[in-house]
Amino acid sequence: MKYNYLLIIILAVFFGLTACDNEEQIIEQDIRLSAVSENTTISENGKSASSIIDATGGTIEFDIQSTVDWYAEPEDAQWVALVENENKLSIKIPGNQSQQDRSVRIDLKSTEGQNTLASVLLNQKGRIPGAYDLSVELMEGDEQIFLPGDNSEYIVKVNTDSKWTADAIEPWINIVEDQESNTFTVIADENITFSDRIGSVIIRYGTDNINESKYAINVNQFCTTDAMVMVVKVGEETGNTVMLPFHDQDGSNKLANINCLVDWGNGKMQRVFFARPTHKYDNPGTYEIRIYGEVESFASNQMELGTNDAYKRCFIAVKNWGNIGLRSLKYAFVKASNLAYVAAPKDDSFNKLESVYYAFNQCESLTEIPDGFFANAPFLNEGYGAFEQCTNLKKVPDSLFAGCDKLTRVTRLFWKTGIETIGDNIFKGCVSLNDVGQIFYQNEMLTSIPADLFEDCVSLTGFSNAFGNCTSLTSIPVNLFANCVKAENFSYTFRNCIGLTSIPEGLFANNPMVTNFSGVFYDCTALAAVPASIFAKNSAVTNFSNVFRNCTSLTAISVGVFDNNAKVTNFSNAFNGCTLLEGESPYTIIDGIKVHLYERDLYPELYTMPKTVTDCFKDCVKLTDYTNISENFPLWI
Repeated sequence: MKYNYLLIIILAVFFGLTACDNEEQIIEQDIRLSAVSENTTISENGKSASSIIDATGGTIEFDIQSTVDWYAEPEDAQWVALVENENKLSIKIPGNQSQQDRSVRIDLKSTEGQNTLASVLLNQKGRIPGAYDLSVELMEGDEQIFLPGDNSEYIVKVNTDSKWTADAIEPWINIVEDQESNTFTVIADENITFSDRIGSVIIRYGTDNINESKYAINVNQFCTTDAMVMVVKVGEETGNTVMLPFHDQDGSNKLANINCLVDWGNGKMQRVFFARPTHKYDNPGTYEIRIYGEVESFASNQMELGTNDAYKRCFIAVKNWGNIGLRSLKYAFVKASNLAYVAAPKDDSFNKLESVYYAFNQCESLTEIPDGFFANAPFLNEGYGAFEQCTNLKKVPDSLFAGCDKLTRVTRLFWKTGIETIGDNIFKGCVSLNDVGQIFYQNEMLTSIPADLFEDCVSLTGFSNAFGNCTSLTSIPVNLFANCVKAENFSYTFRNCIGLTSIPEGLFANNPMVTNFSGVFYDCTALAAVPASIFAKNSAVTNFSNVFRNCTSLTAISVGVFDNNAKVTNFSNAFNGCTLLEGESPYTIIDGIKVHLYERDLYPELYTMPKTVTDCFKDCVKLTDYTNISENFPLWI
């Protein structure tokens, strides 16, 4: 009994400690606000706050207590600027030149899960006529001053009959006044801090005393980054409006940051921190847009105009990729049918890029891709359909994905394009690549395949329809798959390659894990001969359906072609339509007895029973055993 009590105590302590451990691992996401500034009200639970701001502007500050990493996101408002630190949020509010009150809600969200955990409501009073006799005119109707990261200037017009002076709060902002013209120039030092910075200019003014009143203007400067440069053309179709394909989620549906300065190319600049910004031009024409700062994701499939793709047709060229922190180009320029040029990226343009899924899908005007286009994308893992239906592309560039050792999939990469030539080393170092299904499907002008195309692709498993409908292809390199020792699926890999007349000996010799050869040479109507040992090293195969279907030039097949393929369960349509095939159908000699494919079920100790055999030898009327098959094994024909 004593030992039973002891055991109970030990178990209770153990489960108690375990419960404590579990409680410690579950950390509730929480943010609490406390006010630093006046005219601010905080709720009892610290989850919400409201502030009233005078029309002249100013700064509101909050202390933040948080159990998670967080960020602040205003609703669609261009007139506030946010400065975030680990435990503090500063909101800079410029003067309100309108007589209307305005408000904005700012949500504080968890970076993981994007949940809103607290919020701040700002209410700014409108300007009362006669309350103060000063207004300002910013360039192009801006609400705030926006500057790129290099040495830059910005002119502000001051409208007042009072005395005035302008002072900068931050040392990186310099002011040059021109009292005669009632203007001052904001000159910002080059921003070499690798982060954006926000400051303020305060205009002090008065009739008798220059310190009677003040007026605040926010100054936003981006870090010195290489701008992305895009060329767009607008007109009647979009009402002279362009939409940029900024997206707030990446290729994995995770939060993607947008915090940039857009120079629209007509003298107007805009701070953008939201998806799919638009800009209306006064006149139709071609404009060069520059993007400074951070935009982590492009996705033009999110920017439909009604039921058509008019906004997408505005894109003409990408002249410079810059360094804007791109992580995802998933659907970036899909159906951008007028995109005719993409520049070669610089070394750091794609150094965070993870996905190019359908990135340039149906870019029909694109005729060339720079060599090494994704060669400096060390995190790139997804390439599905990236250039699908780019019908005017003629060449796969050299070193396209060279060094992308995390790349796993390029299915449909050049599906139905105009490719005639495949460059060198396009998959050099792509050791994680596992699927190239339909990669060159229906490239009807492709005549040859580089022998070392998949040389480094040691993880490749899938080749389904990889070269299907490449009707001009005339040969296959013998070592094309030599290093692809994990290959499993060659279904329809060379289907309808009507220019192929032969298959090299040993083509699949290094692929012992293949299970599916369904349709691999289906409709290869010029194929006249098949090596006797073509499948000798592929003992794991279970599916040979349609393998030589409609090979109408095939006159003979080695009787031992399937000797080493004892696990096959599907021979349906394997030779259907091979009307010139002569000699005896394939068999294996066992103890001096011929065992044909249709007799394998008589030897269950040696063969897996073929279950799907319909039309295996249909129309192969020249076979010497055709009559025997039709009379005794009719399912096979």
